[in-house]
Amino acid sequence: MTKLLIATDTYFPKRDGVIVFLNKIIPRLVDKFEITIIAPAYEEEIITIANTQIIGLPVSKNMKLAGYHSIQFSSKNLNRLKRAVKETDIVWSQDLATVGALAIYYAKKYKKPSVNYVHQITEEHVADLLPLPSILKPLAHFFIRRGVKYLYRRCNLLLVPYKTLAHELSNKRIKTKKAVITLGVDSEKFVPAQSKTFAKKAIGIDPKFTVIGYCGRLSKEKDIKTLLRAYLRLKEFNKNVFLLLVGSGPEKDIRSIKGRKDIKVTGFVSDVVPYLQAMDIFVLPSTTETTSLSTLEAMSCGLPVVVTRVGYVKEYITDKKNGMFFPMRNDYVLRRKLEKLINNEPARKMLGENARKTVVEKFSWDKTVQLIRKALDMV
Repeated sequence: MTKLLIATDTYFPKRDGVIVFLNKIIPRLVDKFEITIIAPAYEEEIITIANTQIIGLPVSKNMKLAGYHSIQFSSKNLNRLKRAVKETDIVWSQDLATVGALAIYYAKKYKKPSVNYVHQITEEHVADLLPLPSILKPLAHFFIRRGVKYLYRRCNLLLVPYKTLAHELSNKRIKTKKAVITLGVDSEKFVPAQSKTFAKKAIGIDPKFTVIGYCGRLSKEKDIKTLLRAYLRLKEFNKNVFLLLVGSGPEKDIRSIKGRKDIKVTGFVSDVVPYLQAMDIFVLPSTTETTSLSTLEAMSCGLPVVVTRVGYVKEYITDKKNGMFFPMRNDYVLRRKLEKLINNEPARKMLGENARKTVVEKFSWDKTVQLIRKALDMV
């Protein structure tokens, strides 16, 4: 059986797109691959996925990036990672943070084939997350772009979530072979609420409110402050609206709304379905995304979505058919779109029904696994 090393910089108990991806994909691959996961050890007892081995790397208590603790820079961690690479047949990294980048580097050094799944456009936002003076940000962007190209070129195969991204990487002179692997959604789990009244009561929200929601990491690139500005302005004219932010993260703007009774910030939740079902409208204000799994999950729950034109989102959303677009960082237009949907329940229903239909027809984890199996056979 082929040995597969999966290198990731985020792992349980965190919950983000990468973890959802791994949790859905790995159980469907263990019949073909002997899988080892190498990841940060956020807790002493590390959760396993299906029939896999786990190598947990101790994390630093002080070093953080976008709210995540980085692994300790120690000879012990480095030696464990190098040994894991030497003992595997294929290295599969999830993005380009410390563990993923080192796995790619040593795979090339030890002549092991390596694959990388492009979960995010690293060069678009990582420099902005670094604690650097503004004058140094352009320089950081320059070196990050160089680093991304260097690592991608060392890979044997890049897995990308949509075709346009493959073309964009090729236009940047990254000639590494690419395979398009679309993500999936569990449309039998993410289903519309049978009763919005009950769904809202279940999480402590008065059913009289129209709930505007977001689900995902609360970090700078998600641009939560644009959603906050739009909502606070909307609240001046419509007292029966409520803002529900599902997730956790380092975004500082969230602190300014602490204590408001019309805004709920959940922090980390293990199951987002009840919260999505309590929403009436979902908003994605991000400045950068690839697929946005949270948007697809909201669509699967039958929600009308109001989104920015980012990544693959701008391809699977058709404006005014299964969602609505608003210009990036434009809280005025976002507010006007929300007003229209709040005042037009039939439009919300139509968009939500079409949104779910899009997910059911086009996004399946079984299809994702079939594509991954085929792609890994190419390595």
